[in-house]
Amino acid sequence: MSTVLTAAGESLIARLQAGGKALIIDTMILANVPGQDHTQAIAPGVTVPAEAQIVLRYAIPPQYRAYVNPNQVVYSAMLGSDMGDFTFNWQGLWCSEHTTLVAVATFPALEKRRYDEANGKTGNNLTRNFLLTFTGARELTGLTISADVWQLDFTVRLNGIDERQRLANFDIYGQAFFDGQSWLLQKTAEAYAFAPGLGYVGGIRAALAESLPLAAPESANLPQNVWLDVCLKHTGSDRVAEASPMLTPPAAPLPDSAADETGLMHYRALVARIEADGSVTDLRPRKTSGALPIPDVASPEVAGTMRPDGVTTELHGDRISVIGTPALYPSAFVNLFERTCPAGFAVRNGGVITRADTTVPLLWAALHDAKNAWKCKSESQWQTLSTAAGGVGGVPYFVLDKDARTIRLPDTRGDYERDAGFDGQSVGGWHQDSVQTGITSVQTHVGSDGHDISSVTGNVTWKDEGVRSVVTTGQGLYAPTYIVNQRQNAVETRTRAFIRLGCVFVGIFKG
Repeated sequence: MSTVLTAAGESLIARLQAGGKALIIDTMILANVPGQDHTQAIAPGVTVPAEAQIVLRYAIPPQYRAYVNPNQVVYSAMLGSDMGDFTFNWQGLWCSEHTTLVAVATFPALEKRRYDEANGKTGNNLTRNFLLTFTGARELTGLTISADVWQLDFTVRLNGIDERQRLANFDIYGQAFFDGQSWLLQKTAEAYAFAPGLGYVGGIRAALAESLPLAAPESANLPQNVWLDVCLKHTGSDRVAEASPMLTPPAAPLPDSAADETGLMHYRALVARIEADGSVTDLRPRKTSGALPIPDVASPEVAGTMRPDGVTTELHGDRISVIGTPALYPSAFVNLFERTCPAGFAVRNGGVITRADTTVPLLWAALHDAKNAWKCKSESQWQTLSTAAGGVGGVPYFVLDKDARTIRLPDTRGDYERDAGFDGQSVGGWHQDSVQTGITSVQTHVGSDGHDISSVTGNVTWKDEGVRSVVTTGQGLYAPTYIVNQRQNAVETRTRAFIRLGCVFVGIFKG
């Protein structure tokens, strides 16, 4: 539906307000305009349709002209069952005094049928209301009757309430979220079935009271992705959540939301995949225990930053607090002072994650992002770097194998972190350990016959380089030497450090 205050109407309103005169709207014109698209905006210069298209000029009784507030007035037409038959898709407010079309609305075609007692034909009753909004509307029109509820169309308001509730749920639960075993697809003896329970898809609450069967797809069509399609469907005067499963090939893209042919919005979530062998892989974002009000936050069973909307949370006994900082982005390197790897992380030891597209979907998606392409190497490049480092550490890169659905993690064991820009190395660079070159010259006392007069024990020995200069003293001769470090318990030059567990954030592990 589209509405507009016409250019002629605006001009008339301004002129009358300036002159302190009243605006009297006394007629509602109904017309059937062929080829009209009600979804398109109406041009302000619109005029009254051709006379042949006008189906009714309705004289608005004074009691059907009312105010809603100081800036809104409403005009109503009561079309009883004694009027008809005609079809209309256009209505306008007309000021007879100034022969001006003030406002216009367009909408899908409506039928007005007249009751015919002779042949038993059923008629219908229609009420058409036109809300007009402009500054000082009540004062200019001089209306003193307050609008009654039948004169107001609450459809827009109610739809707005539904949408605000949906968005509020979406802010908490994200695109999709399921509690415990809710909507879990399981294989049965006959086919497949969804377990009853509660979930949210696109912010719409989808409750399943009892098990819902799903017909088994043909084996030739496997594997298949299983989606849950949820919408708020019009049922009588209400809107009720309706959830239906959908099956698509894994390679077929499916948007998170789409409008159907009636304009009704549908929201989808990938909940499972039926594999080629008929087994089921669970793909639901879910909470493992407890009531629903906050999804997958830290708990005794599920610790860590588990919110799907990326908000970091902490658990303090039975109380949950929001820190307010976003959770780590998948592929971020993190060093933890822990003995075991917590949920949501993986050790940077070069290990391989299988079925990575389903077990670590956040990391899988992140490494597919073009901006993260530099973080990945091929398997052969990764192995070459590992070999150069002696098989342990030296590879701060991932290997993304799309065909095998695997991710090889970086291997940074034994490597210290160093900020980029100091020695010409960019982010992702790596260099071998080394000892800085240095020579220290000292003088060694030798006997008069040219030989060392003593042996030094400990971590330093004296290396005689021969007599390079002679100092005449009563004690003998002196010669320069080098000091050589012989500390045997280190294989590299390094500082004292505590050992940390090098991890990479991969997101929430699933199934």
